[in-house]
Order: sequence, then structure tokens, then C-alpha cells
Amino acid sequence: MIERTALAALLIAIVIAAGYAAKRIELRRASKWRGRELLVAGSGTHPEIVMFFGPRCAACDRQKSILAELVPNTDTGLRVRFVDAVREQEMALRLGVRSVPTTFVTDSAGIILACHTGVVGADILSEYLAAA
Repeated sequence: MIERTALAALLIAIVIAAGYAAKRIELRRASKWRGRELLVAGSGTHPEIVMFFGPRCAACDRQKSILAELVPNTDTGLRVRFVDAVREQEMALRLGVRSVPTTFVTDSAGIILACHTGVVGADILSEYLAAA
């Protein structure tokens, strides 16, 4: 009985450590872009979200629906642009997009505030937009 409890506690610790490590890697990757210009012609007057997507990408569809919910709830003049990573491969490679969806959040000057790979929630995106 004690062995099973110890094994369960060890497994839980491993899962928590793996999640923490994955989060640290994502934050390190995202901070690499922070403060750089997006190099994609934007509106120049409002914060912007640029999402790279791919064809037949279920996660991309989920991210698009999250963005569709987010836009009406902001009063910042937010602009959302969707970039096909396959058609715009050169741009995707220049920005380091390795998988889709990859979402960049910029301020009104086009400076990157955040970069997230995978599906990112509206709450996290709203925090970045509030800082913009």
C-alpha cells in the first residue's frame, strides 16, 4: 500500500515537473521575440494579433474561434490577421514559426509583445493587449 502511494506521488511529481519545464521552454522562446518588430506591415495605429495557421489544422481552427470571441470584447481597435504558414513560408521561416498555430501579439507600433505556439486562451491574449 505504501509503495503504491509513493509511486503515485512520484508520477504526479514527474508530470508537474514536465509541465513546468514545458512552460519554461515556451516562455524562453516567447521572450526571444519580445521587443522586436514584427516585420509584417500592420495598421500602425492599434495593437495587432498575427496568427500563423496551416491547412487542415484542428488546433488552428480552435485558435481562430478563440480570436473571434476575443475581438468583439476589446475596445482597443484590435486588428487580427491570419497568415497561411504554407503560402507565406518565407515570412514564417523569418519569424521562426516552426509549428502552427503560432500567434504573435504586437503593440500599436508593431513591436512584438508575445509569441505563443499552440492554442493560447483569450485570457492570456487579453493580458498582453491590456499592456499594449
